Amino acid sequence: MTEPLIVLESDSVEMTRQIGMKLVTVLTKGDVVILKGDLGAGKTQFVKGVAEALDVKDNVVSPTFIIAVVYRGRTDLIHIDAYRLESLYEVADLGLDEDFTQAITFVEWGDRVVDFMDNVVMTVEIDQGKLENFRNLRIYCFDDHKATLVKKLFN
Repeated sequence: MTEPLIVLESDSVEMTRQIGMKLVTVLTKGDVVILKGDLGAGKTQFVKGVAEALDVKDNVVSPTFIIAVVYRGRTDLIHIDAYRLESLYEVADLGLDEDFTQAITFVEWGDRVVDFMDNVVMTVEIDQGKLENFRNLRIYCFDDHKATLVKKLFN
């Protein structure tokens, strides 16, 4: 992967959520965002911020055992945990093909299935920072227009 477009540091769970809230403002229906990071890195916390910005009323939880959840909001949110997925067929078996075009999708452990996903516009890597609640977030954009918007948003 090339150099990240933006590198951010979060010093709390709330700040990680706020970054998610802010980032979703540049996304549109049909966009897919890959989330990378170890267990406990903050991927689900990031998605909770996204959900709040989209006016999702349900409690967002890690979809580890259910694999995919569709949350209804101002714009629908699909939250996928691809940790157990290994092929295009398993992604297709989720039956979300039409939903993907009508929602914004975030895929935790998405590097496992990124080659099978259409409309991947960015990757967000999250890892442990210097202290317990600190996180480093690196955002990579694969869409020039969105890259411009993200730079404006965080600069």
